[in-house]
Amino acid sequence: MSAHRLNKVAPKDAAPHKRQASSETISRLQRGILRMSFAYHGQNTDLDQKLKEVGSLLRGGQRDTRLNKLIDQIVESVCSMDHTLVTGPENTDCDPLLQFFDQLAAPESIQGEIDSARKLIIEQKRTVEVIAQIEKAARAISSELDSHRNPTDEIETARGMMIELMERVPITGQLADDATAFKRTLLKASDTAELKPCVAALVQLIQNLRAELQGEIDGLAEFLRTTAQRLQDCEQVMTRSRELHVAASNDAVQLSETVCMDICVLRKDVSESEDLEVVKSMIESKLNSIGDGLNDFINAQKERTTEADGAIELMVHRLKHLEEETKNLRENLAEQHARVLIDPLTGILNRSGYLETAGKQYARWKRYGGAMSLAVIDLDRFKDINDRYGHSAGDKVLTTVVNNLNEKMRESDILCRYGGEEFVLILPETPARDAVKLLDKLRAHIENCAFRYKETPVPVTLSCGIAQFHARDTLEEVFERADRAMYVAKDKGRNQVCTEADLKP
Repeated sequence: MSAHRLNKVAPKDAAPHKRQASSETISRLQRGILRMSFAYHGQNTDLDQKLKEVGSLLRGGQRDTRLNKLIDQIVESVCSMDHTLVTGPENTDCDPLLQFFDQLAAPESIQGEIDSARKLIIEQKRTVEVIAQIEKAARAISSELDSHRNPTDEIETARGMMIELMERVPITGQLADDATAFKRTLLKASDTAELKPCVAALVQLIQNLRAELQGEIDGLAEFLRTTAQRLQDCEQVMTRSRELHVAASNDAVQLSETVCMDICVLRKDVSESEDLEVVKSMIESKLNSIGDGLNDFINAQKERTTEADGAIELMVHRLKHLEEETKNLRENLAEQHARVLIDPLTGILNRSGYLETAGKQYARWKRYGGAMSLAVIDLDRFKDINDRYGHSAGDKVLTTVVNNLNEKMRESDILCRYGGEEFVLILPETPARDAVKLLDKLRAHIENCAFRYKETPVPVTLSCGIAQFHARDTLEEVFERADRAMYVAKDKGRNQVCTEADLKP
């Protein structure tokens, strides 16, 4: 959890005129404390103790000055920590496979595919590390369950955490059925005894996914090793072809010099001799010598040509095979990349997809200018829907909301699921005033959709925050303003649209 999230939550709980925080805010704070416990556990003993104490106070229902003071202390501790220990990028400089990439003298014709393969390996290695962290979190949940016999609120929190973990894992097609079965079992769990096997199943699913990803990385490594060998074979063929060409040129020069020398000698001997028979004999001897030299040259050329033709044919065959494999790799890379960027539940871009797409749109805006806005959208009281109707109903609400938003959005707008019930809408070529009109139209459409669960009406509304890109803005700064504006909409009663202009200075 980022520091700005905590800073937004703490004042709401600490405000003197709000004696009792809303259940939605408390739920968000509980999830945040759990996430921080997983992220920073073991790095700071004092912070571990404070997080544990805050969790105890929340579970006990306390909302007093002591809790507020603890939250402020946690914020200060997190802000002062070296965050590279938690979120720093993986150091890939010493990776032998990536060093292999750097030393591989690949031709320009396949350099694009090689670069794509390198990028995918880096992404998947990071994914493997993320999966390892998720696995660690799952084990932490299991350990926590061992220390509590039957706390309903903790079971619900653990279930929500595991579902959120699942949403962050890039499940592949082969493991999709296992993931669906796991989620179905998790939603039915009602106590610790039923929840513990779910944790074990989550760990096993993560391990299977890790093995699958490692298999893909190993396959890419094998392809690159094979490619390097084939490139080496091609280089050897070209080197041999150059040697044959040089040998043929040298033989031709030598033959020419020999013939010229024989002709000069013959001319001299003929001019000095007056015996025709002797002259005839000398001419025949020199012609035979020249003919033998020509025959030797022609035979050597035939052998060289045969060898060169065979080597070139083999090289062409190997290059065609390499081209086919490269094409398959390119298609596989595109499929893998697209799969990593798509949220499996809603079918829209996930957080990784948002970061990549928003980065491209931001770069376009920086280069060409114009207006661009960004909106953060959050479903109101979504936890209440999950608690009352179950997570399957919550999933249905999410997919239905996305489908309805897609129907009313413009083709140029880009909707992404940032996490849980929070979405981000990228609005190219759109100033804030036009973004407000569009978001209010989308908000009204969702409000009037008449969601139902088993013939029971389910109210679903959206709170939206909007920020426009201005000179020298970073993508993170614009998202921060839009996110804060969304929380202003929550504070004003939900189901409305606010902009950065509504933020307090």
